[in-house]
Amino acid sequence: MYFVFTESFSIKDWNGEIARFESGISGTHNASMYLAEALASKNHIVDFVSINNNLIETTYKGVNYINYENYNITSCDYIITTFVMKDLLLLNKINSFKKIIVLMNNDICNHELSFQINKDYIIIAYLNQFCKTNIEIVQPFLKDYNNIILPNSIDLTDIQPFDIETKEKSLCFFACPERGLKMATEVLNRIDNFILYANTYGNESRYLTESSNKVVQTNGYSKYNIFEYLAKSRYFVYPLINLDNSYVHYDTFGYVVLEALLHGVIVIVPKINVYEELFGDAICYVDTEGIISEHDLSFWTRINSNFGLPLLDRYLEKIEFLESSVDLRRNYIEKGLEVGKKYCNHVIARKLLDILS
Repeated sequence: MYFVFTESFSIKDWNGEIARFESGISGTHNASMYLAEALASKNHIVDFVSINNNLIETTYKGVNYINYENYNITSCDYIITTFVMKDLLLLNKINSFKKIIVLMNNDICNHELSFQINKDYIIIAYLNQFCKTNIEIVQPFLKDYNNIILPNSIDLTDIQPFDIETKEKSLCFFACPERGLKMATEVLNRIDNFILYANTYGNESRYLTESSNKVVQTNGYSKYNIFEYLAKSRYFVYPLINLDNSYVHYDTFGYVVLEALLHGVIVIVPKINVYEELFGDAICYVDTEGIISEHDLSFWTRINSNFGLPLLDRYLEKIEFLESSVDLRRNYIEKGLEVGKKYCNHVIARKLLDILS
């Protein structure tokens, strides 16, 4: 089959290799690339087109990275795009296809463009049931579209080797700073003999890592660099809240969680429903009973200060509990590695092919 992926990254001079290992692109931005590479490995033809014409054109892991201005294909089997509907500018060139598959980690942007396409040609691919439920609340018109559940994925060969026995007494935080770095630092300041590895991905938030001599700001943020620190970290404290404004960021998949689990890092996070669905008991959940309502764990929310300092003591109790037993930590690590394998890009590509067949 012939698959054409389309994206509108704003970063300069990228392709599948550069985006992950030099530019440090992370999260859902990698989902299309991982899926494309797995499909190419199964001998399908796969093109990856940049609508912004900012690719360094190449072929990487079987995927042809091509700028829109140089793309001359007029037909394919499947177009795979993101929730950013402006990426479908590609339809100005491709006029013959079977279906458009929209990878939905968020509600559709420029959704009025979707109304210009016969809905029978569109498949909405939600990352999980949590994602589907919440997006359809915001955009109920999507209930009329054919849909599937298709999680994000990762190339397991990207994962760096690590040794459970030599894990340092360290926390790590490799997510956008507004998703809880300040809260993680509060946790760090209340435990002894630990350091925190972090990267603020920009100078505007660097003050968060300079506020404590126990925080190590990593020099780079490529995948190779971040994975190097994950391989030696013991815990990822992921509070999901910006303490400055109490805004709670709910992941719809959580690449940072998956990457940590696959490097033997124990993830400590509030027990929100999306992580229960995706990662089950491989995550070490902070008890939220009596502080956060079940409703606020089940649906997207904007502001909830209870995800912050009211939970601080419970993070400390959880770390003390984990530090009490090497076997307990090993059990979490083993479960994390096992659940992580579910999201291998070859597994998810096979799931997609089975659906399409």
